[in-house]
Amino acid sequence: MDQKPTGPRGSSVPAVRYGSFKNNNNNNQHVYNSLYSMKKLLLATIAIAAIPAAFAVKIDGSIAFDGSTSLDAPVPSATSFDSFSNAKVSQGTQTGDYLGTGLTPVTFMPLDFTTPTFGELWKFSIGSVDYSFVVNSIATVSRTALTGSLYQLAVSGTGTAMISGYEDTMGQFSLTTTGNASQTDLGFAGFSFTTATVPDSSSTAALLGLGLIGLISIQRRFKSKTA
Repeated sequence: MDQKPTGPRGSSVPAVRYGSFKNNNNNNQHVYNSLYSMKKLLLATIAIAAIPAAFAVKIDGSIAFDGSTSLDAPVPSATSFDSFSNAKVSQGTQTGDYLGTGLTPVTFMPLDFTTPTFGELWKFSIGSVDYSFVVNSIATVSRTALTGSLYQLAVSGTGTAMISGYEDTMGQFSLTTTGNASQTDLGFAGFSFTTATVPDSSSTAALLGLGLIGLISIQRRFKSKTA
């Protein structure tokens, strides 16, 4: 039979509650495992958040073109650019990711600026790199009387620029031409496009914030269990 432990002067010593220690150890191990899992989740979140920066680079820059165009009617009543010819990248107008494209021939597609649906407006290639632009929306159409009988037609809106190896990028464009009240075949000196890159940091910050909050909560729980 087991002998009951005794203390000084024969006093009884409370028996050690091995089951209690075992239970505490199990709890601590569970908290430790949770903490470890949370750390791995946080590291995974950071890795996922870094993927766009590494593999999806937005286009940054501007470009302009010049050439000739034919309208469906004289400027005061025109509703579409029916065709373009001799279009090329204007020399010295490129910035950012469009540098080095000057004087490259460009293929333009017709643009009906009264329709609610649009498509690809222009494209060109240099070697294996393709450049293109799709109209998304028309914001303004203005017909301004200039000196004499001249009128200026200006169409502006938003679109999506594409370059091989880059992420499709939103931006603003404008297309202008000038002619008299009877002309339909005109020169255009006015297509310009500028990207509008906006860093997408809000979702990344939210994910990291939630991960940190969870990690702190687990750490506090671990400390309270071991205190």
